Amino acid sequence: MENSKIFRLIEKTGSVKFFFWLSIIISIHFYTAVMALKAGIDPKFKTLNNHILIDWLKIYGSDHIYITSWLFIAFVLVSLLFINMFARIIIELDNLFDVYMKSNKVLFIKKASVFLVHFSVVMLVVIHFASSVSGYKSQGSVIKKGAVVTHPKNSKGLKCVELKRTADVSAGPRSAPKIVLKDELTNQAFTVPGWNKGFYYRVYADFVPKIIKNPETGKERKVKTIGLKLMVSELNVLIPLIFASFLCFAGLFTHLLMKNRLIAGEK
Repeated sequence: MENSKIFRLIEKTGSVKFFFWLSIIISIHFYTAVMALKAGIDPKFKTLNNHILIDWLKIYGSDHIYITSWLFIAFVLVSLLFINMFARIIIELDNLFDVYMKSNKVLFIKKASVFLVHFSVVMLVVIHFASSVSGYKSQGSVIKKGAVVTHPKNSKGLKCVELKRTADVSAGPRSAPKIVLKDELTNQAFTVPGWNKGFYYRVYADFVPKIIKNPETGKERKVKTIGLKLMVSELNVLIPLIFASFLCFAGLFTHLLMKNRLIAGEK
């Protein structure tokens, strides 16, 4: 396979040099977004985190060309990164096969660890893209007891009938609260996070504006507090994310372990 034109093209596409320069370009590109946000070029940059990507493009895309162009370039760069990592996986698989045929167990484990790292990164990119284009994030509706949260496929929304911290002390002060929502159309209740009628429900923290009145002076001031909002998805990406992260750390740990073993063997 090494002498084929296709494999030579894969080697160029999956080269470490290409990955290095592409990573620098991606870092610079995302840094421009941070600078644009600080400079106040387009305040809608702040709303990207509050929407699923598809929803943001539908609502704001045509009116905010600068951000849309930035997103398009980011998509192209991340797609190139994905292609680079996928090509790297093919190269590592070919190397694994060669080492396996030579029956070198130590080198095989070392090569397999590198493969795991690259494979997990590709998984993370795919999972993040899937979560960015599917689902729904509620806007403005902060989850609190008695409040009705909007839902794109439910005209009456979801009512929060229970919101309280867990009684388990070992879970810590930052543990997720127990949330029970009731479907206003069917009158059925379900627990968040969890599945209900083909959708996976979970909460995310967001900055929420709040007016505070000084009891002494009577003056009001606007502050930002943390509020819980609802995120609805047709995919539960939490388990794949944990699995991909585990593969990545396992690959890195094994690679360092086997590398030290090979160095010790040479000495």
